[in-house]
Amino acid sequence: MKRISPGHAALMISQLPRNGQLFSCKWIKKNGEVRFGTFRLAETMSKDKTGEGLKFDPAKKGLLVVYDTRKKAYRMITVSTIVEMKIDREEYLIVRDSVLEPTPAELPF
Repeated sequence: MKRISPGHAALMISQLPRNGQLFSCKWIKKNGEVRFGTFRLAETMSKDKTGEGLKFDPAKKGLLVVYDTRKKAYRMITVSTIVEMKIDREEYLIVRDSVLEPTPAELPF
């Protein structure tokens, strides 16, 4: 399992094709619950539950808009809470270490 920083994880996920390649990740929800899922990177969430468009930009809040392939629904994951991920059969452990952090210009958000 390769060790990468949260910034590199966000960069790798942002470079996946929209509505295409599958990836899986494990993250910690705000309530402390650890979750796991398999997703496609969503083009956008054009409408929320009320049928209206989102009133904020998820990327500016550090949220990743994904399509959950098991639940068949859109989800938002806080990028900074991802602890593990798997892309192209390659597993990554997200390590909070300033040595591994990319420069701000490399970050997608």
